[in-house]
Amino acid sequence: MGVFTTKFSREGVTLVELVVVVAILAVLVSVVSFAFNPLTQIEKARNAQRQSDIREIRNALETYYQDKNCFPKEDDFSAILASNGEWSENDGRTVYLKSVPAGPDNSAYIYKAASNDCPQWAVVFAKLSVMSEDKNICSLSYNPTCAPQGFDGTWACVTLGSPDCQDLSTRNL
Repeated sequence: MGVFTTKFSREGVTLVELVVVVAILAVLVSVVSFAFNPLTQIEKARNAQRQSDIREIRNALETYYQDKNCFPKEDDFSAILASNGEWSENDGRTVYLKSVPAGPDNSAYIYKAASNDCPQWAVVFAKLSVMSEDKNICSLSYNPTCAPQGFDGTWACVTLGSPDCQDLSTRNL
């Protein structure tokens, strides 16, 4: 026999070795599937899309405010959000949103504004798939007395202007 050859005294593996290998593989698979749960990752991606959408809507509303010195009235803009079409004025010469976002599940976002002819504040809400512990997801989370009825950790929002907490807290989502 040469220096580099070895002779095994047995062939195959024992049942105990096989059970140990299977147990180790099972633990690894469960850890990986828990860490990368595809359903959780999909819901996180949908929530990120909703947050991106309401930021895009906020930017369009800020541009509108610069043009008009008011935010749109609540009923008017809620209809625009539900349409999922283009938001424009002046026969299409002023385009605020080429395509109003509808969210990953095609649900419209919720718009609340001061109830007068020239709203000076507005809030856009998005319903999230799962509860968020992140208070930065909506500035109203820091002041629950300012939030509308039905508001909880499953809502993201963007605020425009300084919402009237007394008025907003009487509204329903």
